[in-house]
Amino acid sequence: MHIRRPALLGFFILLTLASVGQSADDFFKEAETAFASGDYRKAIGNYLMIRQIQPDNTSIFLPLAESYLRIGDPDPALLLLKAIVGQRRPEPRAFWLTGRALHLTAQYDLAVQAYKGYLQRTSDDDPLRDAVKADILRCGFGNRWQHSEAVAFVDNLGPMVNSDDDDLAPALSPNYPDRLYFSSNREGATGGTRNIQGLADPQGERKLDLYLTDRQPGGWSPPTPLPPLLNSAAHDIIQDMNADGSVLYFFKGQHMQAGQILTDTFSSGGEKALESSRFPGPVFAETGDIDLFFFNDSTALFSGRRTDGFGGTDLYILPYRNGQWLEPVNLGPKINTRWDERMPVLMADGVTLYFSSNHAKRSMGGFDIFQSAFDIGSRTWHQPVNLGAPVCSPGDDLYFRPAPDGINAWLASNRPGGLGGFDLYAAFFKQPRLEQVSSKPARSFFDILTSPPDERTLANEDAPLEKTPYSFKMIFFDTEEDITARQNQPTLDQAAALLNVYPDLQMAIQAHSDNTGTPMQYDLYYSIKRAERAREYLISKKGVSAGQISIQGFGPQYPQALESLQGKDNPQGRALNRRLHLTFLEQRPLPLLLSMDAPIISTFMRSSFGDDFVGTIEGLTWRVEIASAQGLYGDPAFIILPDLMAEQLRGGDRSARYCAGLFSTYEEAKAFSKTLSEKGLAEGKPHPYLNGIRMNEEEITSFLDTFPDLVRYLADRSK
Repeated sequence: MHIRRPALLGFFILLTLASVGQSADDFFKEAETAFASGDYRKAIGNYLMIRQIQPDNTSIFLPLAESYLRIGDPDPALLLLKAIVGQRRPEPRAFWLTGRALHLTAQYDLAVQAYKGYLQRTSDDDPLRDAVKADILRCGFGNRWQHSEAVAFVDNLGPMVNSDDDDLAPALSPNYPDRLYFSSNREGATGGTRNIQGLADPQGERKLDLYLTDRQPGGWSPPTPLPPLLNSAAHDIIQDMNADGSVLYFFKGQHMQAGQILTDTFSSGGEKALESSRFPGPVFAETGDIDLFFFNDSTALFSGRRTDGFGGTDLYILPYRNGQWLEPVNLGPKINTRWDERMPVLMADGVTLYFSSNHAKRSMGGFDIFQSAFDIGSRTWHQPVNLGAPVCSPGDDLYFRPAPDGINAWLASNRPGGLGGFDLYAAFFKQPRLEQVSSKPARSFFDILTSPPDERTLANEDAPLEKTPYSFKMIFFDTEEDITARQNQPTLDQAAALLNVYPDLQMAIQAHSDNTGTPMQYDLYYSIKRAERAREYLISKKGVSAGQISIQGFGPQYPQALESLQGKDNPQGRALNRRLHLTFLEQRPLPLLLSMDAPIISTFMRSSFGDDFVGTIEGLTWRVEIASAQGLYGDPAFIILPDLMAEQLRGGDRSARYCAGLFSTYEEAKAFSKTLSEKGLAEGKPHPYLNGIRMNEEEITSFLDTFPDLVRYLADRSK
């Protein structure tokens, strides 16, 4: 919706009436002064007066076009810029401004051409190059997303609420559902125009004040400034209110990124301010902490530019425990990036986050609005999702605030078509945001994250246990060093993350090799040493408990690819057989669905041994332990047995257990052990394995009801 700008027209009329006798030079000086101080409307009026006096003066086209862009009016800017770039030697800046104007009007392909025109005409050390390259990426994203299905309708709140200056930071009153608080630097702001030191200055800027407006049957009421104790000659920007509406949190500072977070209490009878004091938590607006949002009285979020961040402005959670605010915790790399993340809002379900980010590969303008959900099972955030147009625009879209009904929301945007600067907008979602409609108070993701293990799996106690899928790539190697090389670290790191989160999750690292003709006892020994390398990486580098990892070596017994084709050696098949496979055991039900990604192997090259092995070890199986040794075990009677395995168990014992046989029942394993004894071989002991991992005493007891074979096994052991 395009809204007319009567303020600019009125200003131009007044300027015309007051300018009798002034020369073009006078207007030019006033225009330059206004442009330098950021008063672009005044600059436009003076430039237009110059055009009246000197219609052929094209030297003012560039600053006039930029002034139009600065107030969010790209259409007249494009007309001026078209004339400039058509000149014989246009200034490079004209191409950048043309790109900005086309970008703001969602003409993404043309904007990219103009941006590239700027890059072609400037040197590598030009200060705008990185920003222009980022805008090219945003145009690509916008081009892909501009035709996506809209999730909401978005309307400007109109001239009754918005001014031709900045109107931003909307916040709903908890007590009055039709009351909206916001900040604005409109005409009449407290203190007039001020410089950066806060001193009165005709060339300075007006600071933001706090206002409120009420929704009435005929529209919105004229905004009313809050009391003088709150509004000052500095920027006063609303942050949030507490749950019962008795405390207002607001920012005060001469600069929008440097000030203080203050609190103000209301009397029970209305909106009269009693006192203002500094927010007691470790949020330091002096150094850039801002955008304070309260999920409840014990959990807040904010954005800040801190040393433990990932670059730019990051999002943090601020917990309140035992009567004090604790140190903030960074939300991590799934949410925070090297770009700026701002204005966090945690929805009523406690796990769904909305925020703004200017990530060049995820946004279509400057700041776009994103949604992400915290996964209770993995204790990580899902990849943030852009809400798309029209909630987001080619401009900056910030200060998203949802209403309790999950349908209405408010935001501030400097998108084209507004009254100027940032305007307030209402969003009406086509479908209710279920994450905002909560039937009972929810715990925040941080409460769940820090709760005891038996409470972590459920966001609310009556919620079903949902399985989150995780797949792992096989670890391939040519040498032992390859096992922990960069290409395999993501698989190991993913496993480490889950093992550290879930102490009841157990894992076996199973090492396989190709057939080089090496004697089997060496193949088994070398295999277990390769698995040992991966285990040590997980323990020493990633902090995984040794009690969660066993390692197993199988040598070349279970190839997944043929190593010779038509009588010729097949190096590709050999490479596919040199691998580490991960298998998992849950000691109790966990919200995980774990699998290995098998490589795609053509039918003519595939060997069935590898698939058969993976299928066979699923569920309960049995092996017979023949011997235990600190190193190589090479008894000739052992190496001729079927299904050999060398194994190191979970925990600190580094001796290798040498096993044979792979059976589906305890009786088969017991019969095999007896046969070995009758043939004069060392009598082995059967052991149960679940998903390929040898079960310990606690696990055997836990699964007695599931596997009756374990009952028979324990009965024989007790004899």
